Amino acid sequence: MNERRAIPRLNGRDPEAFARHCLRPRRPAILTGAIDDWPALTPEWLAERSGDVRTHAVVDLPAEGNVYERASADHRVESSVAEFVEQLRSPSRTCPCYMVQKPLAAFTGLAAALDLGALSALSGHARWQPHVWLGSEGTRSGLHFDAPHNFLAQVYGRKRVILVAPDRPQLVSPFEWNYSKSQVDPERPALRRFPRFASAVLWEAVLAPGEVLFIPQIWWHHLTSLDVSISVNLWFQPAPIHQVLPVILQSGWRPTLAVLRQLVWNGLLRQPHEERLFGGTLPGVALLGGARPRSRRSAS
Repeated sequence: MNERRAIPRLNGRDPEAFARHCLRPRRPAILTGAIDDWPALTPEWLAERSGDVRTHAVVDLPAEGNVYERASADHRVESSVAEFVEQLRSPSRTCPCYMVQKPLAAFTGLAAALDLGALSALSGHARWQPHVWLGSEGTRSGLHFDAPHNFLAQVYGRKRVILVAPDRPQLVSPFEWNYSKSQVDPERPALRRFPRFASAVLWEAVLAPGEVLFIPQIWWHHLTSLDVSISVNLWFQPAPIHQVLPVILQSGWRPTLAVLRQLVWNGLLRQPHEERLFGGTLPGVALLGGARPRSRRSAS
């Protein structure tokens, strides 16, 4: 059985304490008070002011299982923000839906309404490119890590959070095609298939509106919306390559070879690949600065 620990809460208006307890040691925390000045946003607030904005979303999402095993083309749709909010609120909707990583600047008046001063004071970072995440209850991110630090500000609804430290990536069984995505569903781990995951320490919390989750560089994280949810995230300070490289090597030789193959085949030669749900840019392509190869839609 996994050891479980509560993610600590910390005053989000105290930069010195944040640097000492979180930023320098790269430890997670839930920050309180940092966004107390933000308005009470709702999906309807976004739809009223930016209803005509076009956006991509993913629909008919699975309620269980690993999201990374799904083809993106089977779930990806384009709609307006107003149309997506209507679907989000529809009583006939039977599966989760998610508007993923929409630039905050696309929403009329939103950037001016959100005071990022407290987060800038905590991080020492002033130039942000925030993103908005709007989804139904039941949306799940999949267990993964990002190279930069991450502030995840919860604006509306609640999210269940599971974090795993980055020091033993073999415990989470990364996919061969992407060492930053885990094959394990931490809410329902198949321990017969992934027995090493039982040794992972799980840091857990429920993130409430008005709270900010600090996810340090390279920490594995899995997020589940317990309600209709609006989150705003801000990435900053990517981890240097000497911190990422051990994660690649400890993940095994297959993910390491996959990165090299992607660098040549999908990056330099720009050969197409099948996009996975929430899969992001292939790691080998990211090494070339993110120049995306052509994607190949899955057969259906």
